[in-house]
Amino acid sequence: MFLLLNMDYQEDLEEFVELVDNMQNVNRRAPKRYIRDAANPFEIYDNHQFKRRYRFTKEIYNQDFQN
Repeated sequence: MFLLLNMDYQEDLEEFVELVDNMQNVNRRAPKRYIRDAANPFEIYDNHQFKRRYRFTKEIYNQDFQN
């Protein structure tokens, strides 16, 4: 009889662990994906568009950030 109770307990425990695993998988979100354009902004924007987008000119970028 003890063996039967032990097997029932083991089965219940396995079912519980499986239930918890399934609940965790349901609540898990897929990671966010960010799609970015890999184009070079120096090539696709003229000086005016570049300054409007980044708030500094291409020349300032070349002086300050390339050094």
